[in-house]
Amino acid sequence: MGDFNDICSNGEKWGGRERSEGSFRDFNSFISGNELVDIGYVGIPWTWSNTWEGEGVVKERLDRCLGSVGWVQLYEKVTCEHIEQEASDHCLLMVDTNPQQRRVKRRFFFDQRWAKDKASEAVIKQA
Repeated sequence: MGDFNDICSNGEKWGGRERSEGSFRDFNSFISGNELVDIGYVGIPWTWSNTWEGEGVVKERLDRCLGSVGWVQLYEKVTCEHIEQEASDHCLLMVDTNPQQRRVKRRFFFDQRWAKDKASEAVIKQA
């Protein structure tokens, strides 16, 4: 995971001049040559912005999480979230290797009919 300061294609760049396809060769070769897998992302598609406004703004996915095939198979549900930061031109990357463990707290509602049910009376008293 890190700031690789490069993109894989023009599809990871918004604004500015389009780059030639050959300019992506070295970075893509690094990824494939090391048998790495991009785990993708959740959230906004870019991780860096020149922080300009209007026509001069440029945004790119310079930061990413790469893993070996074995690591990605071990953590098959891994996610990488792009989180915008106020104090930086780069996003924070938050990697979660076990996202299915997150539990959403649900509000408990007491149904008055339970109080009338003899079977649940003991449970209610104990609670």
